[in-house]
Amino acid sequence: MRWEGVDYAKAKPRLGIKTPASAEQDERFAREAKLASTAKGEAMIGIAVEFAANRLRQMIAAS
Repeated sequence: MRWEGVDYAKAKPRLGIKTPASAEQDERFAREAKLASTAKGEAMIGIAVEFAANRLRQMIAAS
């Protein structure tokens, strides 16, 4: 898979990030996004749905 998209270094000045910690986190997220794949996304969706369903079951059982 080839990464195509926004050049982060060129876009960075226009992002309006105010704090150094936020800027560092945003840059890290941009780098990590390049590692994404369809398979990883599908797995994460499955995990999130399972978590939400289990949480709802717990809430319903507690009521």
